[in-house]
Amino acid sequence: TSGDFNTVLGYNAGSGLTDGGYNVLIGKDAGLVTNGGRNVMIGTLVADAATSCDNNVIIGDGAVGTGVLTGNQNVVIGSEAGKVMTSATDTVLIGYQAGQSMQSSEYSICIGRSAGEDMVSNRLTAIGYYAGANTTATGNTFLGFNTGSANIGGEYNVAMGYNALYQPDGESYNVAIGTDALGGAIAGGEGNVAVGTSTLVA
Repeated sequence: TSGDFNTVLGYNAGSGLTDGGYNVLIGKDAGLVTNGGRNVMIGTLVADAATSCDNNVIIGDGAVGTGVLTGNQNVVIGSEAGKVMTSATDTVLIGYQAGQSMQSSEYSICIGRSAGEDMVSNRLTAIGYYAGANTTATGNTFLGFNTGSANIGGEYNVAMGYNALYQPDGESYNVAIGTDALGGAIAGGEGNVAVGTSTLVA
């Protein structure tokens, strides 16, 4: 390599490094990055297909494990988190399998086991187990266990609370606050505000 100030530890770690600099690559097959710089990649098979990515922090066995990562400024922490991530930028994934099937996203935050697991969206905030796990739409905020988990195409929803807005799949512009609020299949309902346990659940 012609890169400078790299720290590499582990079998085959950083083996593809050509001219990248200021990387920390620790673990078996960790960070097989080519010319990226200022990355921290720790764990077995972590980011082992990365190419020219910069300024990423990726920690956990198999995190970004198979994706050909070219995205920058991401934080991915957790086993198999962001496993197939490619061109994502400015995205935070924390938790086992958080954002596991996500390839590209911008400005999203998913925290919790399987949060945003299969999401294909931008500007998603999902915090809690399985929160926003399937969404493909933009601008949703899901906070709580299973919130917005069935949402696919609905945009700009806000859900807070256990199982809030967990069945609607394509509705937009709803606000659900409270346990099971708007938790039922609302069949096209949009622009609703539901506050309280089981409000507008039918």
